[in-house]
Amino acid sequence: MSASPDRALHTIAFQLLETLPPYEADIDSLLRHWPDEARFRRVWHHVEQIRAFSATLPAVRVQATAVLIAQAELVRLLCRSQQHYEVGMGRDIAQARAEHRDAVAALRYRLQWVIKGAATTAS
Repeated sequence: MSASPDRALHTIAFQLLETLPPYEADIDSLLRHWPDEARFRRVWHHVEQIRAFSATLPAVRVQATAVLIAQAELVRLLCRSQQHYEVGMGRDIAQARAEHRDAVAALRYRLQWVIKGAATTAS
């Protein structure tokens, strides 16, 4: 006998929720040690997990996409800062990091909503 679709979605939501703390820790580590290819690969692995898990959870796609966009913007700014100095770059990176944290918090909240049994069929 297979698991119900709702139970499967709750399980996937829980797995995605468990991915967030190590993802955030690796983002923080990447920021402290930029550029570091090994740390970037770890972050990228988390990004792929977020993308894969969220693809099966319509109720969290908006929030997951916001996390992925915020992460891409953060990395773009880090790469730009490596290429040349710009006044205000540190402020821009700090702002991008704050926006990324907000996006992760919104995803976490939405995942908790799904796990608690709210409808997961909203698109």
